Amino acid sequence: MGIDTLLEDSVERKECITRMFRESSLGRSPRFEDVKAWITTEPLLNGATHFSCIMDPGTEGGGLVWACAYETPADIDEDEGSSFE
Repeated sequence: MGIDTLLEDSVERKECITRMFRESSLGRSPRFEDVKAWITTEPLLNGATHFSCIMDPGTEGGGLVWACAYETPADIDEDEGSSFE
């Protein structure tokens, strides 16, 4: 994968999460379940995903509230990886 393709994919994912946030946050902060659903769907989760996490800076202990590590790059149809909450 070339740098141009990598950059295009990154911009696509940023635009996707921004759109999801704007559509769901009409007058409220997104819930944990919303954010988890967003980052575990395409294109945010894709064949190159090795690790996903949700951080909340207001949480004690560094803010890590959810993480998922994929043993191999994420297989969207089969592997949900292992996580903790």
